[in-house]
Amino acid sequence: MGATLSLYSDQWLRYPPNAVIMQRRANAPGPCVDHSHHMDDGIGRPGLSFCRPLAIRHVSYIARESGTKPKNSERNAPVLNSLFGLSGKNALVVGAGKVPHAIASLFGSAGAAVTHAQEPELTEESVETLFDGVPELDILVNGAIVTGPWPLDDLTMDEWDRVHATNVRGAFLLMRQAVRTMRRHGRGGRLVNLSTIGSVHPVLHGNYAYGSSRAGMNALTRQFALDCADDGIASNAILVGAIPSDPFPEGCPMPPKGPGVRPERFPMGYGTPEDVAPVALLLASAAGRYINGQTIVVDGGFQIA
Repeated sequence: MGATLSLYSDQWLRYPPNAVIMQRRANAPGPCVDHSHHMDDGIGRPGLSFCRPLAIRHVSYIARESGTKPKNSERNAPVLNSLFGLSGKNALVVGAGKVPHAIASLFGSAGAAVTHAQEPELTEESVETLFDGVPELDILVNGAIVTGPWPLDDLTMDEWDRVHATNVRGAFLLMRQAVRTMRRHGRGGRLVNLSTIGSVHPVLHGNYAYGSSRAGMNALTRQFALDCADDGIASNAILVGAIPSDPFPEGCPMPPKGPGVRPERFPMGYGTPEDVAPVALLLASAAGRYINGQTIVVDGGFQIA
C-alpha cells in the first residue's frame, strides 16, 4: 500500500517504486487513468513515484501495489485517512468524565499524540504550566465540568461561583492558552468544547448554575471562532445530551428530575460517550476544517421530541 495522501497538500506525494497512483474524476465514466511518474526524489534516492494532486473537488486518489486488485477498504483508506486521520497532531484533552476518555482514546487511534489531563487545577498559573508540557499543540478538547442541579432556595453563591469558575472561567483560561500556543507555532489549530443541550433547552430542574455556565461557554466558543479565524484556528462546541455518563457530585440535594430523564423524549434511546467522540474527531480533523463557530447537538433527537 502506498503512503497516505493528503488532499489538502500542495506538496509532491511520494510512493514506493511499485505503487500505481490512479486518479478518477468525479462522475466520469470509464476506468481510472494511471498518472504515476518515476524520478529521483531530489536527495539521491531514485525510483520513487510522485503525483501532483488535482483539484480536491474533482479527484479521488488511490495508491496500491502494482498487479493487485484493490479492495474497497484499500481504495477508500487513503482518502479517509487524509480526511479523518490525526497523524502528526498533538492533542490536549481535558476532563475526567467518560466522554473526554472516549475522545482521548479515539484521537489516539486516529494517530494523534494525546495528552489527557483529567482534573487539572484551572488557575492562570496552573493552566500555563499544563500547556508548557504541550508546546506544539494542535487540538484542545475541553471537557472540564462541574455540574449538579440545586433547588432555587438552596443554591448558594459559593456553589454558583464554583460551577462558573470551572465551566466558564476555566474554559476561557484553557482556550486562551491554547490560542497563544497555536499562534506561536503558526499552524493554526482546533478548539473543541464539550457543552450540553441544557445550555439551550431546560433539561433538568434546578440547573441554574450549570445551564447558564454552559451557555457562557457557548458564547466563548463563538467569540474565539470570530477572533481567531485569521490565525487558522477553528472553535466549536458539542452540545451533549441523552448520554448517561457521570454521576452528580456528592452532596447534591436535588435528585435529577425533568425532561432529561424521560425516556419518551429520546427517539433514538440513550447514547454512549462513543457516540460523541466521532463528532469531536470530525471537528479536529481535516474533514472539519471549514466548520467554525458552531454548537453541534448530539442528543439522539431530544430537541425534536
